[in-house]
Amino acid sequence: MNKKINLLKIAILILTVYFFVESVLNAFYLANNFATLERKKQELKNLKQEQQELLKKIEYAKTAEFVEKYARENLGLGKPNETIIYFKLSENNKYSNQNFSKNFFENLLNLFKN
Repeated sequence: MNKKINLLKIAILILTVYFFVESVLNAFYLANNFATLERKKQELKNLKQEQQELLKKIEYAKTAEFVEKYARENLGLGKPNETIIYFKLSENNKYSNQNFSKNFFENLLNLFKN
């Protein structure tokens, strides 16, 4: 009879430990899923905001103002009776920021010489 009671106590203890460990693991699993859900919600919010910005750009691209600006800047087109002037820099007039800052006065003089 005493052996049965000890065996029953051991079985209850093992089941208690098992359920405790299982509960702790489930709590970590749920916490991880909650954190993932929050990250995904934030990502969704950012994507919706980006989508709204893109929709605004699409609407702007449909306007006559955009078409005219694009035609002028990228296609070299203009309105009737309008003269378009293109400027081309020669190689010695192209300055990098580094050269320009180093030789500022020399570059300034070269601008007036040409």
